[in-house]
Amino acid sequence: MLAVALVVCLGLAAVLVLVLLGLGRKQDAERAELDRRFLALGQALGAESESGALRVTAQGQPFVLRLRHGRGGRAEIEVEATGSGAAARLPIVIRRETSVDMLGKKLRINREVQTGDATFDAAVYVESDAPDGDVERVLGEARVRQRVLALLDAGFSSVAIHDGGGKLLAVRDAGERFDDGALRTACGELGAITEALPAPSARPGPPALWLAGPVAAVVSVVLAFVGFYLLSWARGAYYPLGSSATIVGAALGLVAWLCALPLVGVLVRGRSVSFRLFGACFCFLLLAMPLSGAGTAIAMNGRMDAAPPTCLQARVSSKGSRTYKTSTSYFVHLDGLPREAAPVELPVQRELYASLHEGQDVFVEVGRGRFGWAWLKGIRLDDIDCGGW
Repeated sequence: MLAVALVVCLGLAAVLVLVLLGLGRKQDAERAELDRRFLALGQALGAESESGALRVTAQGQPFVLRLRHGRGGRAEIEVEATGSGAAARLPIVIRRETSVDMLGKKLRINREVQTGDATFDAAVYVESDAPDGDVERVLGEARVRQRVLALLDAGFSSVAIHDGGGKLLAVRDAGERFDDGALRTACGELGAITEALPAPSARPGPPALWLAGPVAAVVSVVLAFVGFYLLSWARGAYYPLGSSATIVGAALGLVAWLCALPLVGVLVRGRSVSFRLFGACFCFLLLAMPLSGAGTAIAMNGRMDAAPPTCLQARVSSKGSRTYKTSTSYFVHLDGLPREAAPVELPVQRELYASLHEGQDVFVEVGRGRFGWAWLKGIRLDDIDCGGW
């Protein structure tokens, strides 16, 4: 039987390797085809190849084309126009508005500058950390708004305007059909936007860096890891014999999570990316708070237990272990504990695990718990005076 199982496992592993190799070859072939099409596009445009990019001149203006390969085989074409100007300020990214963007605005977490053009404001989402005055000045030009909408209608996913530096960047999915005519049109639109851009603001320097949202997201991630560690440590030090402590602690953690969400919303609100950061905090705190609550309840119940423990006699029905990436945990199943009809699984140290065998009698020290939740103080082999439950 062992030989059959080994053969089956080896066969499944071989099939998995072949599938992964096939997917890798397919992705490499698709990437090579996109690269070939991109080079053919450059030849059709009369472009010069330089460091993987294509430099082309359209309507008397220079442009740079790049093919970006992302994850999962996704590829994008970037069209960059660079004109004369001062040092570029923070970019203003215009893209199609999504349902998530609309939800963020309805909850008053996202902040988006409105241009006053109802058609433009309803069709796009403006994402930028630039001051409102800079965004309003750049997008206040009707010709800029019209050309941006034309690019989005032509299949581009976003248009980024670097105010002050004369740099514009339009991005579209390379998986869709693209040809020299479409890109020449895109270059013309970008050139028109460059000519229509207002003079850069005389106010020097970018605005102060916004840290409230990113810091809140990082703190949420840290708290999630702390919650995992706290619950793991508490179960190892004060292992609960029932689920009451875990359930009550997790419920209190959920209450704390609900109370913390408005505060998080206040901390991160006010930026175009605020709802994205709020969503990250929402998910990580949903992990952190219940885990921390359960770990805290288990730890306090055992740590504050001043009552003497009760000693119970039980018998080992079986034992086993679980191996993880970096560690192995050991456990035994005990019969004969009061109030438990089925065998109870309890963790043990490696040394005790090695000395136990099935059918052996052991003595379990049970703490009553500060809040009435019984917990495991230890398992002993010596015959001491055992009381009842």
